[in-house]
Order: sequence, then structure tokens, then C-alpha cells
Amino acid sequence: MQCTKFTWGEWGLFLEQVHEIRDLKQNAAQEEENPAKSVGHADENSTGDQPFGGVFRPGLRSRIRLLGLVHSIRLFKMYTGSTASALFETRVTPVRIDMPNHFGERLSQYQRAIENLVVDINDPYQISTIERTALVRRIEKTNMVIYRFGPDYGQDRSAVTALTAQLGLGDPDQNLCADADGLSSIQVHPEGVRQRYIPYTDKKLNWHTDGYYHRPDRIIRTMLLHCVRPAMEGGALEAIDHEIIYGLLQERDPRLAEALSQPDAMTIPENGLSGPAFRAECSGPVFFEESGTLRMRYTARKHNVVWKADTLTQEAVAVLDEILNSSGDLIVRRSLESGEGLICANIPHRRDAFIDSRCVSERRLMYRGRYTTPLRA
Repeated sequence: MQCTKFTWGEWGLFLEQVHEIRDLKQNAAQEEENPAKSVGHADENSTGDQPFGGVFRPGLRSRIRLLGLVHSIRLFKMYTGSTASALFETRVTPVRIDMPNHFGERLSQYQRAIENLVVDINDPYQISTIERTALVRRIEKTNMVIYRFGPDYGQDRSAVTALTAQLGLGDPDQNLCADADGLSSIQVHPEGVRQRYIPYTDKKLNWHTDGYYHRPDRIIRTMLLHCVRPAMEGGALEAIDHEIIYGLLQERDPRLAEALSQPDAMTIPENGLSGPAFRAECSGPVFFEESGTLRMRYTARKHNVVWKADTLTQEAVAVLDEILNSSGDLIVRRSLESGEGLICANIPHRRDAFIDSRCVSERRLMYRGRYTTPLRA
């Protein structure tokens, strides 16, 4: 009788799946015993064809997505002369929950999950079922995951596109500074068109979501940042799940979350450029709902952004800024090394300033991908 050999990492992931199934069964049993606490109908807070997928309507309890994993596992069938295998078939089912009643549980789950966000990818050209399951579990709990390629793939650009293709993200959104494959090479550019944009400098990048200035027909739903070479010093990345931010706002005062969900809460003026670089004015909410999924568009910059002038919106913006700058235990902070990358549901993120090497071939280089396709856990 032959048995497949598992690495310690694979065995640990397998045990995590067993525990996950146990928890899901217990939760399902509790919901059957307490039907009054079950989730609402999918058509509540329906958004139709409103801009940005619609906003949460005042007077109704805002809802937020929680993804539950349903696993079907065929485990270790032993036959004489055959090889034992573990086949993981993962299906993700979206469940809408009432944030005021469930946020404490969601917050605790998030805090535990961000302590173990890294998934090692042995071969990015053909990720294993176990690796895919590990990616899925972290995405559904935190809206992000950090992957780590082996040393042979750290600087392999095509390995990044191979990974995103297997995740069903499609082609990256093309922008003015993107390369032919849609990825943008983020590094310091002292001259040329890129130098006017902060990502292409060594300066600090404040909290933002990518493409916050895009119109509703070009929403960036997924963002990838892959490290080819880190900076000599500094340049750490920070990120936080937007669902957690929304829940914290609701805990403070539900009216604050509603204020930032209005269709004219945040306006980005036109950029005053001409030709392909021109960008028209764009108004929209900070938080909006799309097919039952909460999304966020935001920038912490003080210039070239116009917030709705009413008192409640101004207070909400101040509280949001406070949350982002005083929630260290909820923020993921990591200095990405070569071959590591972040994939997320375009959640708020920022970057420290950094010092680059004097040697051009050793300077900080990141590949950034923006995708209009949702990140499906």
C-alpha cells in the first residue's frame, strides 16, 4: 500500500480544513435551531442599476458580505497498490448578515485570521488544490491574502500573470502607466510622465483604494502588488479590510456609515490634463453595495478631493481618518520580500517612504495589477 507524502505545511493546511468543516457544521446546526437569527433575503437593500452598484439606503440596516466555505472532501481512500490522495473541492457561497448583530464575531475572526495570512506557492504556474484552498480561506475572512513564491519565481513576471489567471481575474485594467501586459512596474522615475504620480517616487503613500477616481463603469475590484525587489530601507505596506472599517463606523454611529454611502459623498475633480491623461470629474459614495458585496472607494489625500459639505459627512470623514490611524491591531503591516505579494479586494492600503539603493539594478521594484473582475474567494 502506497501513501502520498505531505509536507508539514500541507498537513497543517489539511488539519485547518478539518477544523473548518467542524465549525461550519456546528454553525449550521445552530442556525437550524434558531431560525429567527438567520440571514435576510438577498433582495433586501436591492441596488438595481444605480451608479457604483448602489448605496445603502437610509432607514434600513446596512448589510455586509460574509463568505462561508462549503467543503466537499474525499480523504485518504486506501487500496492495495493504489496511491492515497486528498481531493479538496471548494465551493464558496455568499451569505448576507446583519452587521449590528454579527460584527463582534466578524471582528474576532478577522483578528485571528490576519495573524496567519501568508500562503506559500510552490509552482505559481500550477497552484495545487491545497494552495488554492488556503488562498480562499484567507480571502473570505479578511478580503486579502499574502502569497510567497519560491526563490525560482520571485522575479518572474509571467508567474504573476499565471497566478492571477488561475484565480479568474482576467486581464489587468489598462492605465496610462501600465506595461504591455497590463501590469505596472512601480519604481522611482525621476523624469517622464510617471514622476508626477506619488507611487513612482520614494515618498509616503497615504491611505487609498486603487482607482478611487474612476467612474462607475471602471470600478477596480481587485488589486495585486508583487515585490520583485524591496527597498534598501523602508517601504512597508499596510492594509485593512474595508468591511471592518464599515463595521467600526456603524458601531460608532450608524449615521456616519450612511453619510459615507451617499452618492455624492466624495468627488474627485477633473485632473486638468489633456489627451489620454485626461480624467473627468467623478462623484460617488465611499461605501457602496454591488451584488450583495460591500465595496469602498477612498483617498486620504487633502488636495484634489471634495467631500460633501454637510456636517454629518464631515464628521464621518474625520472618524474614518481616526480609525485608519489608530487601529494598529487591525492593520496588516508587512515589508514584502522578493517573491511575496498581496492580493486583495481593493481594500484601503498605504506605503511608508523608503530609501533606495544607489545601484540601479538593486532598486525597489513592484508589479501592480488592477482588475475590474471581483476577487472571488
